[in-house]
Parts: sequence; C-alpha cells; structure tokens
Amino acid sequence: MLLVVLGLYVLVSLFNWYFHVNTYGVVAMGDDKSAVRYALGGQHGGAENSRIWTYQAEADAVIKVEFTPGGQLDRISCSSAAVEPDSCPQLYGIGIGETEDVVGGHLGAPSRIGISGHRKYMTYQSLGATYVLEQFVVTGLIRDPDQGGFFGKTWKFLRNLIYLPGSIG
Repeated sequence: MLLVVLGLYVLVSLFNWYFHVNTYGVVAMGDDKSAVRYALGGQHGGAENSRIWTYQAEADAVIKVEFTPGGQLDRISCSSAAVEPDSCPQLYGIGIGETEDVVGGHLGAPSRIGISGHRKYMTYQSLGATYVLEQFVVTGLIRDPDQGGFFGKTWKFLRNLIYLPGSIG
C-alpha cells in the first residue's frame, strides 16, 4: 500500500513538474496559433500570419507571444510598466513586483546576467526563464523553452518531490 501511495505521489509530482516547465499561464509551449488565440483571445496586435502577437493583460501589462515559422508557440513574455502584482502569470513562483533578492533566494544564482540601459536580465537557462528587473524589482517575465535543459528541468522535478522552503516549484 505504501508503495502505491508513493508511486501516485511521484506521478502527481511528475505531472506538476511537466506542467510548470511546459506552460506559462494558460498556454503551453508548442501550442499552435488557434490554441493561443483560444486561450488568450482573438484580439491581438500583429497580423494573423505574423510571428509575433501582443495582448493587453491586466493593469496595463503586455503579453507578447512569438511563434516558430511553423506556427507553434516558441516564446512568451509578460511585462508590466506599472509593476502591478498579479498582472502577469508567475514564472516558477515569482511574479511582477518581486525583488531581486527574492528571485535569487528562490532560484539561486542565474546562469547569465545582462544589463541593457535601465534593465537587468537574470536568465536561468536550465529552466528556460528570464526575469527582467528595473531598480531591483521584477517588471517582466520571459518563458523560452529552447533554453531549458534536461538536467535543469530534472533537478526541478526532483526538488518538487519534497517541499523545501525557498524551492522553485
């Protein structure tokens, strides 16, 4: 009986992990344009055959979706100039308005840091996640599945099996 419960726990955890590394908000990486249109709405900026669509979200946040030449969702980002919490879906438990210390505390050291103008980009390549900060506060989130590596995603899954304070899932 204990093995059955443990097996079910691992399966539920695997599903939870798969969901987090392959989705952002209500869309999944690899969705086609019709699935994205259904999930985010039909009114978007950009021509129907364009590779980039933009949507207005809550509190003046902007969601930008990018498609492959074949029409599959390849990258999604959300930014909020007003820095309104909950204006964008969270990415690995971190949302708009969080501080740089919170990002580092939850995810550890980023694999890459870049500064361009007044923005800082903290990239966690193994997770396919980039956090955009202005004056030490998260103002944008980028989900790029091409960055995510097998070992980083597997580590996230293993960390999700047992809750750890400050964990990323």
